[in-house]
Amino acid sequence: MIVSLAPKLVKRPTGVEERQAIVLAHKTFHRYTTRRKQGGAQSSNDSAKGAAHSAGASIRRYNEAALETDIRSLLSEWKDLINTSQLIFVRATGSANRRILFGPYEGQVLRHSDARNRGFPFSTRRATQAELMRAFVELT
Repeated sequence: MIVSLAPKLVKRPTGVEERQAIVLAHKTFHRYTTRRKQGGAQSSNDSAKGAAHSAGASIRRYNEAALETDIRSLLSEWKDLINTSQLIFVRATGSANRRILFGPYEGQVLRHSDARNRGFPFSTRRATQAELMRAFVELT
């Protein structure tokens, strides 16, 4: 999600002024990639025990690859917005998740060495728009 740093002031019926973020761009992806009741991604299970040949494993592998492609194409679409951003807050736990965002890959948008990169100084839940708006309010 890309949010403007200049929030708009909204006056509530009670007369209290409240800051609200201006969302410039937002997209969430939900894919079936996690092994149910066992946790972890299919790729981590494949690397530990060898590739499983079940239909579910094949679906999870396909969804992992599709999710990576979707995220990287979205980053390239948002490249202009990202390049003009003052700060970039990233929550990507695990090396595989960070590799999807920071590469290296062709047409890479985010870089590890970028001085604008920040982590969240508090714990966050699943990256829904409501959770990201809560994080934005806590950060500002």
